[in-house]
Amino acid sequence: MKFDDVIKHFGNIPNAAAALGVSNNRVRNWRGYAGCPSRVPGLWQLRIEQLTAGALRAEANVLTRKTVSILPEKMQSDCA
Repeated sequence: MKFDDVIKHFGNIPNAAAALGVSNNRVRNWRGYAGCPSRVPGLWQLRIEQLTAGALRAEANVLTRKTVSILPEKMQSDCA
């Protein structure tokens, strides 16, 4: 699930954050780093799919996909 699709569905970051019960910053942090694709974290994808009654779908491999480390030296290699 792409960040942009979530924002498009809810209209903006504050609306998405309110629907999910989280801060605007948490949603904003899903944009991606160091050239990584802007993907929503796995468990949040499942929650968003539930909240939108399937209008937005979680990726099939959402719980098995390699996650990106927040360590700067790891970002580039994890996103390649």
